[in-house]
Amino acid sequence: MDAGFFSSSRRLRLEVGTRFNRSSRRGYYIDLTSKATGTTWPPSWLGDGYGHVPLAQLGLGHFERYTDTEDEQQLAHARTAGDHLVATQVREAGPHLGGWRHTFPYAHRAPLHPPWLRPMTVPVESGGVLGDLDGLPFLEEYPSTPQSHVLNGAVFALWGIRDVALSTGDAAIETQHFEALAALVATCARFDTGRWSRYDLFPDPPQNVASSFYHHLHISQLKALHGIYGVTEFGDLADRFEAYERRLTLRGIAFARKVSYRIAIPRHNPYKDLQESSDAKAAAEPARRHALLKILRFHPIRRS
Repeated sequence: MDAGFFSSSRRLRLEVGTRFNRSSRRGYYIDLTSKATGTTWPPSWLGDGYGHVPLAQLGLGHFERYTDTEDEQQLAHARTAGDHLVATQVREAGPHLGGWRHTFPYAHRAPLHPPWLRPMTVPVESGGVLGDLDGLPFLEEYPSTPQSHVLNGAVFALWGIRDVALSTGDAAIETQHFEALAALVATCARFDTGRWSRYDLFPDPPQNVASSFYHHLHISQLKALHGIYGVTEFGDLADRFEAYERRLTLRGIAFARKVSYRIAIPRHNPYKDLQESSDAKAAAEPARRHALLKILRFHPIRRS
């Protein structure tokens, strides 16, 4: 199941997980059971150098179902996904060590050239995903230049570090966890426009407000963060975002702004591009998209 072309919360809403707690790792922070679709291995969208993120979501979804039902088959599906992720990790020394290489270019505002997903302790300028926001560490979903600062990706990354810290008790990882947490506490208010949430903080116009799907995901993530850490900043921001979501006028304005944004910055489907890579039109698409980004950089769409 997905949220469709416009990432609509009417098609898919990811709610707060119900089986996690502050001191252990049982269940996930967001309920991803809707992502556990199909039991055929491998999934049709999984390939060499792509599909890592939906595979992780699929595995977590099956694990959520296992924690709810104790169905061993669900646990087996989760393990299959996890085993594949472990088997495909980079093992060569260097900035990619422990990560998963993405082998396709990706035009997320600023083009990303493969391999573009790298470990969390390596700065973006050195080939990693450790960004900087107001002088604080920010984990980048898309390690672009300039940095994009995607909110939902940073939260998911924080939870990944937390899980590793709980599993290993490693002091260095625990330090990284609390540094990333403190940075998110200090900067999360920057994603509030006063009427809606922002998907990212990319510095160039047009501003990228969240779709209804991602706005609701932000609410769920902030509620989960508040439940885990008890930080008032997270709870207060979740309340504000929820108040925006209840207002029909603000939902309509946000949708209109998102449509305008999508006209300026077309949505990119890397898996479809890869599956059609033998087609000449698909081969020419990255160049066309890159040219469009260059035009928009010099002639940005202005907002009042």
